[in-house]
Amino acid sequence: MKTKKNHKQMRCPYCGATVMLRDASFVYGKNALEKKVYVCSNYPSCDSYVGALPHSNEPKGTLANGELRNLRIHAHHVFDEIWKRGIMSRKDAYRWMRDQFFMTGEQAHIGNFSEYMCQRLMEKSQALLEQHNRGTGGKKNEYTFECRTKKNGRRKFVGGTKSHQQTCYAQ
Repeated sequence: MKTKKNHKQMRCPYCGATVMLRDASFVYGKNALEKKVYVCSNYPSCDSYVGALPHSNEPKGTLANGELRNLRIHAHHVFDEIWKRGIMSRKDAYRWMRDQFFMTGEQAHIGNFSEYMCQRLMEKSQALLEQHNRGTGGKKNEYTFECRTKKNGRRKFVGGTKSHQQTCYAQ
């Protein structure tokens, strides 16, 4: 017997109105990249929405107004520099973020972050980036850090900073 997922009726965190699943063109117009979005029923007076995953129509995060959406985008940009600069792998960077905020993997999604959490992530990410830059004379380091697993299951640290070494051994 198949069971349907019971989705509790979502409410807008800003005005309390119900939330509807709509075509992305409702918000983005003809330039819509996403297929569906969850939108506050008071849109556009309440500018709260979030994209939906294409394969399941599950929300990508929590509804956000323009200010929070922009803050999440900026937080993602600063955080992504950690793995784009090769300070850590993408997977290790997300593990680092989880460890910084004592989160589970399910909780560590910027799409669920509040303004406060976005600010804290940007501060911690920026501090890590600056620490890395000080170690390279302020130059962008193209060196890739690795954590290799030996045959005995132990991790071997190859290159990088002490904080990265601790992250590798904590895996």
